[in-house]
This record gives sequence, C-alpha cells and structure tokens, in this order.
Amino acid sequence: MTTRQQLRQYYQTRRQALTANQQAEHAQQLANLVMKEILFKKHQHFGFYLAQKGEIDPSFILHAAWQANKTCYLPCLESAHNSKLVFAQYQPTTALAPNRYKILEPAEENKKLMNAADLEVVFVPLVAFDLDGNRLGMGGGYYDRTFDFIRNKAARPMLVGLAHSCQQASSLPIEYWDVPLNKVITEKQLYSFIQEGN
Repeated sequence: MTTRQQLRQYYQTRRQALTANQQAEHAQQLANLVMKEILFKKHQHFGFYLAQKGEIDPSFILHAAWQANKTCYLPCLESAHNSKLVFAQYQPTTALAPNRYKILEPAEENKKLMNAADLEVVFVPLVAFDLDGNRLGMGGGYYDRTFDFIRNKAARPMLVGLAHSCQQASSLPIEYWDVPLNKVITEKQLYSFIQEGN
C-alpha cells in the first residue's frame, strides 16, 4: 500500500518537473477559469497563498482581485506555539517577512488579521487531490486544523484547491482529521465536490 508520504513525494516530483514556461502558462490558464466563475464575482473576502516548491501560482488571480477591489488575505502562523493559521490582509504595499518555515507572510507590524471563519473563499495549496474532494497537503496539518470548525457549521468558507492537472490522483488515503475541499481548479478544469452553504 502506498503511504501518504510516498504519494507526497511522487506528486511533489511531478509538479516540480514542470518547466518555468509550463508553470506560468498553467497559472494564467487557471486564472482565466477562476475569473469566469461566480465564486470570484460574488464574494469579497479571499484567502490566498504564495506559491512555493512547484505549487501553481495564484498571483494572476490575486492581481485581478485587487483590481476588482476584493479584500485579499495571506495565511500566517498564529503564534510560535500554535498549529493553526490566521489570515492577514495583503495589499500591493504590504511588507512581507519569512516565518519560521521560511515562508513569506505579512510582516508583524502591518498585520490586519481576519479570522479564518470570516473568509468567504480560501484558495488552498495542495500536493495532490482526488475526485472525491480529498486533499493531500505538505504534511503539517495547518489547513486541516485551521478549518476543522467547518465540520460542525453550515455557513463556511469555500475551500478551493488550486493545482496543476498532473496532481490529480485516482484516490487518496484519508484520515479523520482531513477537511475536504468544496472545489478544485486546475489549468484545465473546475471540479465541484460539496454544495457550499454560502
């Protein structure tokens, strides 16, 4: 049986094998799909991420959101001793600084925080996904712990995984703590899994 870590390594290798041109092309194609969707037109408060290690880059969507006067946020580690994320407002002038994992996030003095429960749409990075809406992340569990509350709540942020199509798995082993995605969007297609309450 293939373990989650073996799957993680396999799909990380696949996305990192894409050339810079393929990465840029996929990111633009993805953005074109997202901006046609009602989820982009309807909502105001969006969570984003900054791409790393071959993740599909949402910056085209981010810039379109700024131009449409949407309010955008980036995930931040809640504190040195916490294992959840909070979201800080992100504008073109926001200063960024690396956290303890060397991932850039809004600098401390500039943070305007939004509780994860108050976001409308969160674009989520992933290593792999399947067509049941399951997500395999990097293994830290931050997104699962942060959005665990939505299991018991009807109104919830819409969790939208962004991925290269080569990150699609036939099926993924899941654990009880895994929080499923509402949608996944690749450079080729949008997949919907769960009817969102908002």
